[in-house]
Amino acid sequence: MIAEPEDIYFYRYRDSYYEYAYELEKWKVMKETPEGYWIYRVHELSLGNRNGSNEPIIFQTTGAKKWIKKFRQDIYIGNKFAYQKKSHALINYKRRKEKQLQILSNQTTKANAILRKLIQNEKEIYLDMPELFLQKEDVEL
Repeated sequence: MIAEPEDIYFYRYRDSYYEYAYELEKWKVMKETPEGYWIYRVHELSLGNRNGSNEPIIFQTTGAKKWIKKFRQDIYIGNKFAYQKKSHALINYKRRKEKQLQILSNQTTKANAILRKLIQNEKEIYLDMPELFLQKEDVEL
């Protein structure tokens, strides 16, 4: 049985914009297809509404729409954008942070190696042409 779209939510963790923290995004299914779901990001405000109800007001974020493929959630947590279980979304976020650290570490290693080569080349050039490294006040007119 296919659930009605209003009954299905997906979750995704992301970095917070305001501090060194993370936050949970909530995505609602707008359309279910045989192959996957069209989802959009929602925000909930629990400020109450005009009739005095404390039901959260849900509204769509403009432009935040994604398509995600269906798969069995209980056996696979991979590179999916969002998950129906918050625990799966958290595991995926942790994996993304590990991958980010690996990429940044590799970039730092490469940048350090290039910088060492530049410094070595600079020393070699200085030995050949020290006038290139004279300060402006050191140059006599």
